[in-house]
Amino acid sequence: MHYFSQAFLGWYMAWVDTNAVDATQQADRNWRMFPISWGWNTDIGIEYNW
Repeated sequence: MHYFSQAFLGWYMAWVDTNAVDATQQADRNWRMFPISWGWNTDIGIEYNW
């Protein structure tokens, strides 16, 4: 059983996160950020194209 505030907070956090990811995936930028995960390691990759 979840309270409305818990469900709303979960939805809001997912919405903010997806907007942040979408903002880095636009074609007019020379760089992008993406998650990297292998085994028990997690990192952030940054790619720059010139």
